[in-house]
Amino acid sequence: MAGTAASEGFGSESWCTLPLCREAQVMRKTGDLRGALKIYRYIQDEVDVDEKVVAKPLLWFVIAGLHAELGQAQPASDALEKYKQYIATRADADLPQGQRRSDVDRLTQSLRTLQGRLRIGQGLAGVHVFVDGKDVGVLPLAAPLPISPGVHRIEFGGTPLASQELEVAAGQEVVLLPPNPQTASAQYMAMQSMPSGRLSDREPRPTWRIALGAAGLLIGAGLIAGAIAPLRADGTCVGGGAPPCPTAINAAGQPVTRVVDGRGVGGTLLGFGIASAVAGTVLLALPGKRRQASAALQISGAGSVQFALSY
Repeated sequence: MAGTAASEGFGSESWCTLPLCREAQVMRKTGDLRGALKIYRYIQDEVDVDEKVVAKPLLWFVIAGLHAELGQAQPASDALEKYKQYIATRADADLPQGQRRSDVDRLTQSLRTLQGRLRIGQGLAGVHVFVDGKDVGVLPLAAPLPISPGVHRIEFGGTPLASQELEVAAGQEVVLLPPNPQTASAQYMAMQSMPSGRLSDREPRPTWRIALGAAGLLIGAGLIAGAIAPLRADGTCVGGGAPPCPTAINAAGQPVTRVVDGRGVGGTLLGFGIASAVAGTVLLALPGKRRQASAALQISGAGSVQFALSY
């Protein structure tokens, strides 16, 4: 388990005498890792007590270990980095058993099996790299970036079209080739010169959607036009003429005035016409799907994938 290296630090937390710590220890021992993590996080973020009661910086190692046992690589790495900063100026003998530098090294190695790595190839220099909107450094990067498993969006500052979504698996290193700066610049200038309203990163609207949208508009216009006559005739006399309408005697000897009721037919036609016109307008107005950057895959070794991108 990835959290084994940190497990030794549990169970003998003399640096935390809070009842909450004892409760968290029991939760962890019984397998409720999320419950234990929630309590430790609460102590770290919310509890304000003297260091003799709880040495809060030591909690970062415990929190990192719990995140690791839960398979949560990125929060584990973040917590472990804070713990490393805390112990940087302290002697190993001053640290609790199970939370010393050798334990930190073991946990660091364990986290590498949970995380992926992103390596940026040669091609750009002095350009900021953004992973999911976060600035992670300037090219060229000295070492691969640790990155949590999953789908991430990679962007290169100053080259607005050069972005790509890629998926990283645990323990995998992905090599991403940055775009050619001249190509990205030419694409950007082409986008700037396009007529207003045209999006260069979207595909054209599909033909079937244009045909359905146009048909919806035509049908809607026809139904709306067909609704005009019965609605205009509503309330007029049967056989023509404006009110007051003549009164006739029916078979039962009762006086009857016959007028046209055009609301039923006209209202129905008008409702369907408006719905059809709106649907047709939506089909025509929606933009095409975003273009996907193409990628050529090359397996370069165990757990390694080479991406060659084109835009």
